[in-house]
Amino acid sequence: MSKRLSVWSLLAFSSPAIPATLLIAPVFGILPSYYALHTKVTLAEVGAAFLIARIVDALIDPLVGVLSDRTRSRWGARIPWMAGGAVLALPSAYFFFLPPADAGGTYFFVWSFLTMAAWTLLTIPHGAWAAEMTDDYDERSRIFGVRNVLASVGAFGFFLLPPLLEPVTHTTEINGATMQALVVALFILTPVTLIWAALRAPVHGAAAEQVAAPPASLMSVLRSVGANRPFVCYVGITVLAGVAAGMTTGLSFLYTQDYLGLGAFFFLLGIIPSVAGIAATPVWLWAARRVDKHRAWAIGLWLGGLVGLPILFLTPGAQSFIPLLVISTIGGIMQSVGMALPSSILADVADYEAWKQNTKAVGNYFALLTLLSKITTALGSSLALLLSGVLGYVPRAQGGTGHVAALVIPFVILPVALNALAGFMVWFFPLNRRRHAVIMSRLAKREERRARAA
Repeated sequence: MSKRLSVWSLLAFSSPAIPATLLIAPVFGILPSYYALHTKVTLAEVGAAFLIARIVDALIDPLVGVLSDRTRSRWGARIPWMAGGAVLALPSAYFFFLPPADAGGTYFFVWSFLTMAAWTLLTIPHGAWAAEMTDDYDERSRIFGVRNVLASVGAFGFFLLPPLLEPVTHTTEINGATMQALVVALFILTPVTLIWAALRAPVHGAAAEQVAAPPASLMSVLRSVGANRPFVCYVGITVLAGVAAGMTTGLSFLYTQDYLGLGAFFFLLGIIPSVAGIAATPVWLWAARRVDKHRAWAIGLWLGGLVGLPILFLTPGAQSFIPLLVISTIGGIMQSVGMALPSSILADVADYEAWKQNTKAVGNYFALLTLLSKITTALGSSLALLLSGVLGYVPRAQGGTGHVAALVIPFVILPVALNALAGFMVWFFPLNRRRHAVIMSRLAKREERRARAA
């Protein structure tokens, strides 16, 4: 169950993360402003659409986890659901990323919701599949690390589109041509990577090699949450860190283009920190082996928050580009701790649940993680935009002259505080390497008894 995957098998398995991230990359940070500039949709309608869609997600995401746990097919439990996500993703992306000029709030809601539903189908089964490949504490971090590195490739791939199109568009700003190129990339990469994963990656992981525990129902998972202390802690950490990330994401485009006037360089602020984060991922995996996963995650949260504080002293103009790029790059290195360790820790929490409740609930746990990720990102983005408006910031593009404090309080100060609190909770996370080893030993003995009885 602890066999180390080959590099090619790991790359094949991880490759669908590239189009999945391409699909989600512009949704929260770019498209609200893009729709406000190019369609009839208002920011208030965007906020309402995100809020309603997240309420519906609360029903759909856990259902996907339950059904994928219960699926039995020649392709395993996860691939059929990912294939369904791919089928839904392509038309949804086409209509969502290429809106007509007269698109309104209903148009934004329908296609944003379907796009996020497709992302759910692509990511929840993929995360559960990764958790099932091994029960080894460190190999699990390696699998999630490579998967999330390729996800980051998808993220900075989006920011590569404006400079690649610059000879045609004569600008490096994000525009309609960027969105057209994104749709073309999704139509190519989504089926290709999914087929490669289905053919080359191990379909049956560690969980399938055991005499399987019965899949958990959604209600049994929800009832057990209160008794699962590691999961309760994990939810609290994810909410704090997710809202902080959402606040930063929601205002980054506005801060860079509207306040600093550096919209033409925004793509570099997406590419270079992402590349630096990918390069730093092996360092975080090494740190996790030295000090345990939760401690490495806490260090990354604390340092990532502190690095953003110099943004408070930047002023509009080209002179701020290099300082902002340095801050963003160092921040990308610190935040790359989230590429592997949180998902790997959640897989360990699912092992704890399997031991305590004698049920298989990996899909449910990753469904709840995906739901939390979407809710907290949307909530953080909405709160940041709302708070900035309440504090009096009016975009300069609309003739406003709002004070910068109204922008940087939700963009920098509040996220730093939330990350500091999340880091404190992570540092004292109750599930470490030694305790996970004890859990896996007890699970192995239980499976031995179950096999002998069978």
